[in-house]
Parts: sequence; structure tokens; C-alpha cells
Amino acid sequence: MRKKEEPKEDLAGLLEGFRIWETEARAGYSLSVVVYSIPEEGFEYMHRLADSQDPDILWIMKQNLKKKRLTRNFLGEVASIRKR
Repeated sequence: MRKKEEPKEDLAGLLEGFRIWETEARAGYSLSVVVYSIPEEGFEYMHRLADSQDPDILWIMKQNLKKKRLTRNFLGEVASIRKR
């Protein structure tokens, strides 16, 4: 009996999906770290990103605006971006 092999494209697709998930997870975390470190420039950048129509950018923004490092220290800025 022949051993069944998994199609390579399934494995490649799985790995690509993982890479995309990992990249999104990092983006969902890292923007708030940068903004916390340099709030003036960071919030200016976030205000510009808030006008995006790109669903991936908007997801990243939503994830980062939930971070306690921002909500505890910059509630007014976070609120003004969420209103957009």
C-alpha cells in the first residue's frame, strides 16, 4: 500500500496562513508600543491611519486602541480617534 502524501500546496497554504496571522498579531500589538514611546508623533500617525478604508489597517487600529498602555495614559487621545 502506498503511503498517502499531503499535497504540498496544503502545507504551503497552512504556513502562509500562519505567517499572515503572526504578522497581524504583531501589528495588533506593536503600534501601541511605539505610540506609548513617542505619543506626540504616534497619535498624529494614528489619526491619519484612522481615515483609512483598508480593513486590515482598521483592524490594527482597533486592536491597538484597546491596549491599556494607551487607555490608561492617553484616554483623551484614544477617545478622539475612536470617534472618527
